[in-house]
Amino acid sequence: MGAVPTNVTVYSQEQLGNYRNVYAPLAVTDSSSDATVTAADSASRTIPAHTGYTTFGLTGFKKGSAQIVFRAAGYSADTVGIQVDTATLQIIGMPAGLGAGQVYSNAYAYLGFTAAAPVVVTLTSSDPTKFTVPATVTVPAGNNSAYFVITGVSAGTATISATSPITHAAVPAGLHVSKPKLVVQLQANVTVGMKTNVWVYTQDSLGTANYNVAAPVTVTLVSTNPANAVFDSTTITIPAGTYYAYTGVTFSASGTYVITATATGYTTGISGPGVAPAPPAPPGPVSRRP
Repeated sequence: MGAVPTNVTVYSQEQLGNYRNVYAPLAVTDSSSDATVTAADSASRTIPAHTGYTTFGLTGFKKGSAQIVFRAAGYSADTVGIQVDTATLQIIGMPAGLGAGQVYSNAYAYLGFTAAAPVVVTLTSSDPTKFTVPATVTVPAGNNSAYFVITGVSAGTATISATSPITHAAVPAGLHVSKPKLVVQLQANVTVGMKTNVWVYTQDSLGTANYNVAAPVTVTLVSTNPANAVFDSTTITIPAGTYYAYTGVTFSASGTYVITATATGYTTGISGPGVAPAPPAPPGPVSRRP
């Protein structure tokens, strides 16, 4: 129910069941045993001359069964049995995890069929203190699904319920929200006196993916050797709707450096060691022959 018409093709055959083209245009009519359950989109269609088929579109109106009979002058009638049922809504594309203050936009409500008209899907979080979802999303006509955004609020587990006027309710989908963490990336080998970038990413506690943040996140960077590490900025901001930020750092002396990133509400991120080897010794003096 609620789907675009399903195509049924009517062919012309001879008595032995072999497909044959018609010599002249052939009018094919149809009738439904219960037009309140299903009916064709036209009472009659024509098989054009020198072709062997035409197509009707069948629309389901309510749950039930009916028979569609197709007739043409000089031909035996044929009957198609149609069963109309209610589809079950599905929630697809749920994330493996999500952090508080992070958003995920790849989950969607799936009808299981192409909608003939817009379908409003109602979404509910069983505990909005854990995560929130929009109250409704609309599946446009000609589509079978609609994406929605999940926003993590605080650590814990809750489920999403989805319903629509023309489907069975979806099986609730569960999601665990955790304390998010920062991930810091620094090149393993850096050059003394040459700027390199430090990247900071936001992930859920399990590190299943990088997730966009719902609001800007201010990150503070510290080096294990602060006297010889000069940042372009020790404070960087991850903008809302993104999942990373970076800044430049220059190491003024050889050694091993580790960068630590902190932010309110996030588990501290620690980079792998960046090694700045000592520069090669300058060449010795060149002796000249007397």
